Amino acid sequence: MVAYPKICQDWIYIIMQFLTKQEGTYGIAIEDKTYSLAIHYRKSRNKKKVKNLLETFLPQLPHSPRILNGKCVVNIIPTGAPHKGMALLEIINESKKANAFYIGDDSSDEDVFNLDNQNIFKVRIGFKRDSNAKYYIKNQAEIIPLLRFLLSSFKKNNQKIQNN
Repeated sequence: MVAYPKICQDWIYIIMQFLTKQEGTYGIAIEDKTYSLAIHYRKSRNKKKVKNLLETFLPQLPHSPRILNGKCVVNIIPTGAPHKGMALLEIINESKKANAFYIGDDSSDEDVFNLDNQNIFKVRIGFKRDSNAKYYIKNQAEIIPLLRFLLSSFKKNNQKIQNN
């Protein structure tokens, strides 16, 4: 088995070495997600410069990372490493449930939205033209009302089934 966590640890070291040699990279945080890294630059003073530096440097990393750009974040994933879609399918399989609900707002959530599985209710936060999510809500403030609506609908449908 490929040692994805080891690849990510090696990348952290290489990226840190690179960034310490660059001017204007203050405010960057590297989040170790074990099987991937998220490089956050929201707190950087020069976001455009940092984004350009990362876009140029990251493809040169060993093991050819899969690169996903987000909102002031770049996610890098070792090629072939498990992703959110694979994780959700495993959860569905292990739980022996037929259906799932998934909501997300990041480019890495597209791995779930791209799944060809009609039993996953997929919702994107914020409309994105090229997203494969079937549904979307405008913003995070709509999550709680959406969940309340779904629970209410589920309870009503479940009562109808039990009364028949």
